Amino acid sequence: MPQDSRKARVGVVAMIDALAFKGIWKRHAFEHILERLEHIKQAAGQEREHLRKNFPKLAGALKYELEVRFLSDTIVIAARSHPLVWGLGRAMAVDNMTEEDWKKISEQGESQRLANEFIALKAVAGILANVQGAALAGAKGRPELPLLNYRGAVAYGEYLVHDNFLIGQAVDDCASMYEESDGAFVVFHESAADFWEQCQRARETIESVIVRTGQITQQDIKSYMHLCEVLTYRVPMKSEPKGCLPTLGTGGQNDKSRYVINPLARFPKHEWADMAELILRQMDTRGDAAVERKRKHTAEFLTFVNEHAPTCFPPAPPSIDEAVRILEGERA
Repeated sequence: MPQDSRKARVGVVAMIDALAFKGIWKRHAFEHILERLEHIKQAAGQEREHLRKNFPKLAGALKYELEVRFLSDTIVIAARSHPLVWGLGRAMAVDNMTEEDWKKISEQGESQRLANEFIALKAVAGILANVQGAALAGAKGRPELPLLNYRGAVAYGEYLVHDNFLIGQAVDDCASMYEESDGAFVVFHESAADFWEQCQRARETIESVIVRTGQITQQDIKSYMHLCEVLTYRVPMKSEPKGCLPTLGTGGQNDKSRYVINPLARFPKHEWADMAELILRQMDTRGDAAVERKRKHTAEFLTFVNEHAPTCFPPAPPSIDEAVRILEGERA
């Protein structure tokens, strides 16, 4: 961690909450709700386990600081990379950065900055995929546990975590739109979308920069840079406040496509159809038109996911039992 914990840094923040959580205690026992929330809390710290199992050469090289805060069903996730201090032909992760260290980084150019900060974006995307997966993990064997659907937002920018305080532009950006998607969607705020597009444009440079650490092969980083937890979709929104506007400009002014987290990314692809059924089964409309609309939007999205999204498990997907072990924090 930086020596001054009160100093704001640039990174990635996500804010999500569970749909239909109000009154969940009427439908499920308190101990079952707490057990499910504990699974989700464990999953928030399991991205490194996924990295270790599927990208073993990357696991020891890519480091990031992670903060997770829970308030009932609302979860705030914040990550920033441990900066890589670049020397001649190598890089070194430094846990306790001095002002001189930060100055060196700022002088080393755009590609190094993007390489550093992309690690945080990748970490948050993976953690969100884990959290959404843990909300479903073990559902077949434990029907008494509640299933949860999450919606929310991801932003990029300056933030500060100190004790229980989380403040900054990235936090405000998340708060402005994390409840605005009309269904179970975790979408990128324009700040995160713009940053991801910068990374895409500089992808080859970022890959070569990270490979120069000497710990990572070109093939490893190409797989890692894929950001398979994220896809583009025309996400229906309840409103369009500042920051909600789509930033994918390729489709013209009427293109509503956004970057959105795949809620099934941490499961083997052959299980996606079953998991989609579980997600929709818990969206009991009870004659509520707003919930019915959210369910319809979510169903259309999950169909799109099943048909178009890539799997995140290279080179072959694990069994459902192994996926659950990853999500619930058990080592195989």
